[in-house]
Amino acid sequence: YGITRDSVEKRITLVMRGTSNQLAMASNWKHNFQCLSKDIKIPDSLKGKLDIDQFEFHTGFYDYLFMEAKGKGTTKYAEMLKDVKSILAIYPDHKLYVTGHSL
Repeated sequence: YGITRDSVEKRITLVMRGTSNQLAMASNWKHNFQCLSKDIKIPDSLKGKLDIDQFEFHTGFYDYLFMEAKGKGTTKYAEMLKDVKSILAIYPDHKLYVTGHSL
């Protein structure tokens, strides 16, 4: 993933890549073939802000975000959240956008 800042539009963008090359394809094959989805309940912090009670995650993407990384003791989601929060603390007037492959 990568994080960019647009000072003109006052935008922080979190970008997640898809499988982009043969090396990545080989290392991500397990996630690429997990085509099932997981139903996820809406977090309390988002309740009342969305018109749905749950949403679906591609299982490979879900596992990428929420499974603990070997040897790191944390998840990719926690890593991204920490990075985004630290940037938004510096630029509190910016909006956050999240984009990437199939999002």
